[in-house]
Amino acid sequence: MKLVPTFCILFFSLCFAACVPAVGSVSPLPTAPTTLAEYRAALYGSDDAARLAAIAQLEQARSPEAVTLLGIFFTESKVTGRLEAASALLRINTSQAKHYFRTAMTDAKLTARRQVAMQALEANGEASYPLLEELLRDADETVRLNTIQVIRFIGTAQARTLLESALHDASPAVRQAAVAALQGMSVVNTPPP
Repeated sequence: MKLVPTFCILFFSLCFAACVPAVGSVSPLPTAPTTLAEYRAALYGSDDAARLAAIAQLEQARSPEAVTLLGIFFTESKVTGRLEAASALLRINTSQAKHYFRTAMTDAKLTARRQVAMQALEANGEASYPLLEELLRDADETVRLNTIQVIRFIGTAQARTLLESALHDASPAVRQAAVAALQGMSVVNTPPP
């Protein structure tokens, strides 16, 4: 009796093993990118799933080259995945990654890259505060004005603290924007400076 179960297991194992290569040869799994050129092709290609996978892999790599690919894709591309690339840069959180956000926040008009940067910062919520605090101290008035818009939409107590610090900014436009943001949050009814 012990031969029958062993024979059946062996028989079914051989049948299953014979079927697996046939199934695998019909639809092979795509290989993950390994070179910068392959990552670039995945980012700018037509396959959204491959693009998102490449973004995730580049985030895991965290190398300067990976950050450069993500940063350029986030700031210059016109395809789906820009928000995911921006969010990956926020999680990487190096000075190189932050540079791409600062660059996007210099746009006076609401460009696509600035909009994506602002969406990523808002979606990242309180985890964005250290970068937002840096951006509020930036030498560029436009960066500070755009940062106030982001902080207003996050709307927490810490956001209020950041906006209150902007009330002392050297720029009258930044101070006025901070007052308007605080009033919009219904935090304070402060008259304009």
